[in-house]
Formats: sequence, structure tokens, C-alpha cells
Amino acid sequence: MLGKEIIELNTGKKYLFGKKGESYFYLEAPRFECGWYWGFGYLEEYSGKPIYSEKNWKSHTHLDTLTFINNVFKTKYVEFEDTPFTDDEKWKLWELFKRFYAFKRVGEGFYTGRLGITTIKDFDLKDEEMYKKFLEYQKKAIDKIIEIVSPNEK
Repeated sequence: MLGKEIIELNTGKKYLFGKKGESYFYLEAPRFECGWYWGFGYLEEYSGKPIYSEKNWKSHTHLDTLTFINNVFKTKYVEFEDTPFTDDEKWKLWELFKRFYAFKRVGEGFYTGRLGITTIKDFDLKDEEMYKKFLEYQKKAIDKIIEIVSPNEK
């Protein structure tokens, strides 16, 4: 099992999430973007180690397709050979990412008034109070995820 690790690059803090072959995958730190939504769940692939800069960068994906089936943590694009997480942590991470993405989707609907397809007359979803509530739910999920992926301080 990999050890938990945080790296700091020019693009910010990143948390080791898994490995496949010679590639290492890091979860980007959360950030509140454009003044209204949480940018989170971004997974970056780097070739080899040590990772000194973005020069090792290979690809970028999202954890919205994360699953944990038959003791294998995977997304639509990568099946991890190794991670720094126990099975219990993987179950929790899977649940927390599902919550985060569900809360994000609903919160965006309350912010914009729709779910990204079209506007429906007399059925505007805009609701600032609900939007703020779903932002709180997202932040709770993010905080729990960061707690799991962070190395234990001793």
C-alpha cells in the first residue's frame, strides 16, 4: 500500500490518490471558483517519481465516476493498482465523492435556476437559501475527503 502524501506544485496542493504502472494520480486541493461553486474532484496523472514540477504531468480527469468494486478502486479512465487507502477509507471516499457530486449538481440548479439543459417557463429553480445549504453540504463532504486523503499528523 502506498503511503499518504501531499505535494505542493505551482498549481497548488495535491494529495496522492493512487498509482497505475509508472503513473501517479493526485487529487487537486479544493478551491471555490468563479465566486459560486466548489472546484473539486480533479485528478491529475503524473509520470514517474519524484514529481518536481508540472513537467511530469500527463492527463487530467474527474472523480465523478469513482467506484470501489471487488476491492478495486477505479474511475471510468483508470483502474488503480495501488492506493494509500484502507478498504474502509475507500468505501468512505466513494460515498463522500458521490455525495459531493450530487450536492454540487443540485446546488448548481438552485444557483442558475436550471440543470444546464434549458430554461422552463414558470419552473425556475433559483433559490438562494437552498443554494447556500447545498454549498454547506459540499464543503462538509470536501472536508471529510481531505481528512481521509491527508497524512496523519504525528
